Amino acid sequence: MPVVEYQPEDFELVAQTGKQAEIPALLHRPYMDYYYTTSPYAKFYFSTDDRKSVKAMIGVEKMPFLFGENPVTVGFGHHLYSGQQGSGGLIFVHWVKSCQVPMEFGGNEEAHRLIQGARWEYFEGIHTYSLNPRYRTRPEDSSVTKLAKRVFCKAATRATLHKRLSQITSSAPSGLEIKEEQEYTEDLLPQTSPFTVRFAPPIDYLKWRYNTNLSFVKYRLFRLLLSEETIGYVVINDHPLRRVVAHCDATDPIALAHGVLLCLAE
Repeated sequence: MPVVEYQPEDFELVAQTGKQAEIPALLHRPYMDYYYTTSPYAKFYFSTDDRKSVKAMIGVEKMPFLFGENPVTVGFGHHLYSGQQGSGGLIFVHWVKSCQVPMEFGGNEEAHRLIQGARWEYFEGIHTYSLNPRYRTRPEDSSVTKLAKRVFCKAATRATLHKRLSQITSSAPSGLEIKEEQEYTEDLLPQTSPFTVRFAPPIDYLKWRYNTNLSFVKYRLFRLLLSEETIGYVVINDHPLRRVVAHCDATDPIALAHGVLLCLAE
């Protein structure tokens, strides 16, 4: 069964399968056409024997990392799906062979079934930090617990970064500043790094992946300066309901941590 690389004319076919698989991203043409057809760093593949139905599919993003001084291409899999028994294996192998190091972050049940079957190594140590998360109800919660969570969420004092801004600035390295930018330039890239392993994209990747002019997602780019010298950058995914640190890098980890908080506050 041939594996086909997604093109804009394939959208309706893929969207039909995306709806069946309950993957909302595959129903959004601007996302699909931009993300998977405008750069060599991300491609979407599907297998089909008649061009009328999709048997299996996967998106692969090739991310440039540095392990010390050694460049390594890490291939992250997205939206893995197979519509029939055994069809996912072909797509899985296509993903694995497309990069030096395949990696899955999160992933659905099918992805984990294939990963476990291939005896991949699981690792811990990736943490998510949230300010003011909502008190989410769970199916097993009693009606009293659900009501209490809703009431407490409304009544609780919600801390803001603005209230904590004085703490952030007072503990930040002297001379640390941020400046919002609209374009990615070479001088933003750190020339040295304190990190042994890091995501280290070149300028063309940054301009594509975190484009500040996209219609379906808003990225904001900030330059980090220490004593008026550029030491790195921070990219924020600016959503009406939340702000997410999409990517960041700098020559100094302490200045970078404080710079991220300053960018979120801004």
